Amino acid sequence: MAELQINTDKATEHDELGRAEYVDLLADVIGSRRTETPLVVAIYGTWGSGKTSLMKQLRRRLDPEHDAVERSTGSGVRTIWFDPWMHQFDDYPALGLLHTTADQLGIMNREVVTSALLKLAVAVAEDIQLPVIGVRVGKLLKIRDEISNDALVRRDERTKVRNYFADIIDQAKDGHDRLVFFIDDLDRCQPKVALSMLESMKLYLDFPGCVFVVGVDREPLEAAVESEYRTLGLNSGSYLDKIVQLPFAIPAIDRSAMRTFVEAKLPADLDESATILALAAADDPRNVKRLANMVAISHELALKRLDPVEYLPRVLTLILVIQAQAPSLYTQLRLDPSLIHELREPGLPEGDSDEISSGDPESLWEVYLRPRPRLQAAVEAAELPADLDATPYLTLTAITASPDAAPPTTSRGQVYLNYRRDDTGKEMTLLRSELGPLGWTVVADRKLSTGSKVAEETEREIRSSAAMVVLIGESWAELRHPQGGRRIDYPADIVASEIRIALDVGVPILVVLVGDALLPEMPPSLAALRDLQFVRMDPAELGPGIAQIDRFLEFSSTAS
Repeated sequence: MAELQINTDKATEHDELGRAEYVDLLADVIGSRRTETPLVVAIYGTWGSGKTSLMKQLRRRLDPEHDAVERSTGSGVRTIWFDPWMHQFDDYPALGLLHTTADQLGIMNREVVTSALLKLAVAVAEDIQLPVIGVRVGKLLKIRDEISNDALVRRDERTKVRNYFADIIDQAKDGHDRLVFFIDDLDRCQPKVALSMLESMKLYLDFPGCVFVVGVDREPLEAAVESEYRTLGLNSGSYLDKIVQLPFAIPAIDRSAMRTFVEAKLPADLDESATILALAAADDPRNVKRLANMVAISHELALKRLDPVEYLPRVLTLILVIQAQAPSLYTQLRLDPSLIHELREPGLPEGDSDEISSGDPESLWEVYLRPRPRLQAAVEAAELPADLDATPYLTLTAITASPDAAPPTTSRGQVYLNYRRDDTGKEMTLLRSELGPLGWTVVADRKLSTGSKVAEETEREIRSSAAMVVLIGESWAELRHPQGGRRIDYPADIVASEIRIALDVGVPILVVLVGDALLPEMPPSLAALRDLQFVRMDPAELGPGIAQIDRFLEFSSTAS
């Protein structure tokens, strides 16, 4: 048995994704004396795409001595690593950057730095902690008195803010050509903090020799700009373009590089699993490592719990990929493991066959795999056996379920249950108890009374529902009205009235035949029910029926 390997989420200074050429290119641009400064470089990438690792590799390439106690002096590059989200509760995050600069570089002239920081504190804030100096400007009472008793002097200090920044930057450069600030995770900060940091780079820190490398997800940062400056009608793209001179979007990961990366994160005996993960993986190294950890743990459990002759690691890996990338599909499989065979690409139906349409609006392959080419490739690579029983794999993976595969905490939509209490009352209760944990808000109270305010409320509930589920049992159409004849034939019948409302307003309807019930003869006003989608639900084995109902509801909710 290969040794169990669990991967950390820590960024790395070592290239694991074939990105060395990008690092070299950026280093050559930033370090070149021909590159004009000040310069702001934005490393754009989504969460988990490897921004921090690329920035750490770039820092190491520019400044190999950045961790050394004794550093060389003279021409070259000095670097500072700054995490603004750790200072996001500071009134003035640019001061946090200067504190970090003084701390990391061990600035020589302590007196100059201390004086500049104190004057900056007086100029920009009412109550600021200066951790490097060890002084708290408590409402500036004492220090303000020491500097000046005149408020005019404080206003004068504000006009000199740029000069104080310059004093500290000069000390930090210490004779070097470049001072490169790496500002990571700016998009994790509160909007005002992120924008304050960007504006400080433009207003106070744009000195010759200064380069700012900012790692950020552009979309939330643009949202922060729009939120902060909505009343001014400021274009977020234009705002960033005025600050950033060199935008660099992290390119997609080469598939061969991804395969090598995945292989390094999995035990050696999971070669087939590495193939599946590499095919399914998006450009998200963080999630790939998390999924590799799930595969490794689940594999260890499978070796102990599953039949060693029948156990297929590639199937286990595929189930985990589905669980992480398509939670709704995973839910379908958990409800009805036999649906695993619908993941093969369907052939064209022969003749008048309605194999796909009897019970499913669309096949699982059409809905979940066609829009996801990488997941489709992973399914093909898994080579699912024709006689596969997926139940053991689905049971095992539920133990190591990812957060995305957990039951939804918010409603997926509203469902209106139409039923007769003395026909399918028990089945309605069962269905409601099953749909609730799947994230559906179930409305099943029947208050409709023709001509009343209650009737208006009921119609409103039906209109706001993603779909109506009509439960039909064996006695659904045979129950008699006190005045004679079938209840369903009376215009004022509550069940019939609710269905007519749904038909009139266009709310999707799914007919659920309970047990051995058959579609009965319908009154003319409900004749359309016979042409609608239907599924069968066996109260003794709810899983397959619930899976089909859930799928119909999801399609209806998405379509609406």
